[in-house]
Formats: sequence, structure tokens, C-alpha cells
Amino acid sequence: MGDFTPTMSYSLSGSYPELATHIRDAQAAGLPGGLASNRPLNRLTDPTLVDKNRAVACPASLPRPPGQSCDEYPMASTHQGAATGVNGYSWRMINENQNSSGGVALNDFFRAQRIIEWDGFWMVITP
Repeated sequence: MGDFTPTMSYSLSGSYPELATHIRDAQAAGLPGGLASNRPLNRLTDPTLVDKNRAVACPASLPRPPGQSCDEYPMASTHQGAATGVNGYSWRMINENQNSSGGVALNDFFRAQRIIEWDGFWMVITP
């Protein structure tokens, strides 16, 4: 059996357009995870490191406008995150409901695809 790298997809016209736009823009700026980069993301499950990634990318000191929350890319749940990665990161304030629901969708993807520590996966943005 050949290698298979699972792919998570968000749509610019779907339920999380602000999240999808952030990921698209971050990948266009050279961050990993998109198919064009030829560098997949790798799952990180250690909660201490996930929290550290989130704290570096989206510190509590960043003002959050009403209805917005800080989204980081690569996601905190990856080895390419803000504290554990080496290729940089992006953050953006986006709609808090899209950010939260998009995170739930990502965790559902991890479970459904059985993505465990260090497993690679792609993030693809569709129209």
C-alpha cells in the first residue's frame, strides 16, 4: 500500500470564510501545509506545547475586538506552530464563531483520519 497524507479542506464560500482566507493568505506568504509548498503540517498532541504555540502566536496582550478571536497559522496543534516551528507563523483576528467552529472541524478531521503525533496532513483551501 502506498503512502497517504490526509487533507483537510476549508472553503472560501463555506462555513468558515475568514478562517479559510487566513490560511490561504498564510500559505501564499510561504508558510507550510498547502500542496504547493510540498511541506505538509505535522500533528502535535502535547497540550503543553499546543498551549505554548498558541501563547506565542496569540498572546493575551493582543486586543480582541468584539466578536473576534485570534487565529494562528500554522495551527497550535502542529509541530510547525509559532513556538515549535521554524518557518514563521501568521496571526489574524477573525470571527470568533468561525474560529471556534473551524477548530472543532479540524479536531473532528484528526479523529476521523486517525491523525496522531507527527502524522502529516495537508490544508487545502477551495473556492
